[in-house]
Formats: sequence, C-alpha cells, structure tokens
Amino acid sequence: MCCGSYFAGLAANAEAFAAKRFADPHFRRELASWVHSRRAATQHGMSGAGFGMPDILSPAGALVIRTFDLGKGVAASDREKIVDGSPLLAVFSTLEDTPGSWLSTGRALSKVLLTIASSEVTASYLNPPVEVEELRPRLKKTAGAPGIPQLLMRFGYGPRIEPTVRRSIEEVFI
Repeated sequence: MCCGSYFAGLAANAEAFAAKRFADPHFRRELASWVHSRRAATQHGMSGAGFGMPDILSPAGALVIRTFDLGKGVAASDREKIVDGSPLLAVFSTLEDTPGSWLSTGRALSKVLLTIASSEVTASYLNPPVEVEELRPRLKKTAGAPGIPQLLMRFGYGPRIEPTVRRSIEEVFI
C-alpha cells in the first residue's frame, strides 16, 4: 500500500475519532480532569505543556477542553501529525483482545520504548483509531495489521520536552 494513501486513511480514522469523542461532554470532562499545572499539588495527569500550551495556562486549558467541542481542531492537528509529521508509524496488534493480550502489548511497547530511548528517538501515541471500538476495524484494514490493533504509535525525532510529573514510587506501590 502506498504511503500517501496509508497516511490519509489513518488520518481519516483520527478525524472520525475526534469528532465522536469531543462531541461527548463526559469525555471532555474526564480529559480536562487530567490536565494540571506542574506546580499543582497533584502528581497525576499531565501538564498543559503536553497539549502545546505554557504550563501556567494549564487551568485555562482544562476549562477550554471541558467546555468546548474541539473535535475539528484536534482532528486537523492529528491529520497534520499523521500525514506530515510521521517518519514511522507502528501498529501493535494481537491475535486476541483479552487482558493477557493487552499486557503482552504493553511489554512489547516497553521494550521498544527502552530501546529507542538511547538513540534519542521520540514516540507518541495516536490513540484515536484504537479507542473507539468501531474505528478499530478501519485501522486494521487501513494498516493491513494482522489481528486486533491495540496501539498506534508515531516514532521520529522531535524537540525535547519536559517529562510529565510523576508520583513517587512509594505512592504507587503498596
């Protein structure tokens, strides 16, 4: 399959996702609840910097996400990222869609991420085509992926960004 049509098909999947998800006020409220400043007392979620805004604007960003249907803007951004800014796309798929398969996908992803970290390759998730159940078959067909798509990832070289604030290990493990 030619790269242009492959990328265009994935971009169409992402656009369909954004329109569906951002039209849902419950989805927007949940997403907004995860946006916090790096200076916030909470150590979970992500900074507005992860959305391309200065960290200090994180509360305003959360308000905008919660209040407005940004589906078309997100779709346009996703299309640009996929079509123009993806040196390498990878679909992680499994033969089954079970918790064990999900764990296997996570293990494979961790190996890939640890391997590329030493070469300064960056990775980002393109969740749209796998988060909405009815879009997963479209991703499978578009990518020619065997089995059931679990993750769609972009790999390449990009600018360094501040890592997301994380909870301490004592807070995570019992």
